[in-house]
Amino acid sequence: MTWDIEVGSAGRYGAAFDRVPRAGESYVKDFKPFRIGTISLAKSRGRITLWETDIAGERVADVRYVALTRVQ
Repeated sequence: MTWDIEVGSAGRYGAAFDRVPRAGESYVKDFKPFRIGTISLAKSRGRITLWETDIAGERVADVRYVALTRVQ
C-alpha cells in the first residue's frame, strides 16, 4: 500500500493504525490501533509504502489507514 504524503516539519514520527469511535455509524470490521514504531522524515513531499515482511497464512493484514504523529 502506498500513500503520497507531504511532511511539513522534519523530525521523528510515530506510526500507528487507528480507529476513531463514531456515534451512529457501524463498522465493517473491528479495527484496533497497532503501533509499528517510528521513522525519521525530512521536510518534503514524497510517498510512504507499507509492505509485509512475513505472511502468516494466506492473507496480509487489513489496513484502514495509517496515522503519523510527531514524537519527540
